[in-house]
Amino acid sequence: MQLPKKSRSRLDRSASYKLSTNLNFFDLISSSTKILATLLANISEGFKVSANFNAYRQRLPQLGIALGLGFALLQLMQHVSPQTVAHVLFPNSYLPITSLWFLCWWYLSGFILQNSKRGLFMSCLATLWLYTRLQLVITAWWWWSIVLLGWLLLEIVAAKIRTRRI
Repeated sequence: MQLPKKSRSRLDRSASYKLSTNLNFFDLISSSTKILATLLANISEGFKVSANFNAYRQRLPQLGIALGLGFALLQLMQHVSPQTVAHVLFPNSYLPITSLWFLCWWYLSGFILQNSKRGLFMSCLATLWLYTRLQLVITAWWWWSIVLLGWLLLEIVAAKIRTRRI
């Protein structure tokens, strides 16, 4: 029995699609790695981290220094009486406590605000607050609010000067 011509041509075409037994192993690996790399790139594109998080991630050593200084300050306060360090280098200055406080606040607020200059100013304010508390100077809440308001106005003016809008 003879097959019709149409079906015979289909069989001939299917014979030409036989799988080659001479597959190159390295071509197979390179094509699979290209597919895998493309797949991973598409997945990572979906989980893109924001630029703000990257900025904080770049400043993680600064946070580590701040936490180390805070731990040193905590250990100083727990194991050493403040009266024993009250007159180090300058009378009634509490210099070891205030210097650790200043450095800790500088690194921590510099990390939080993402700006070392603003962190320096915040650490100066925090150290001024600590110094006035250690010297038993009574300051009302409104005095500190005036200082913070002045700092806010100074930052606004500095931002306008930086962008040349004033």
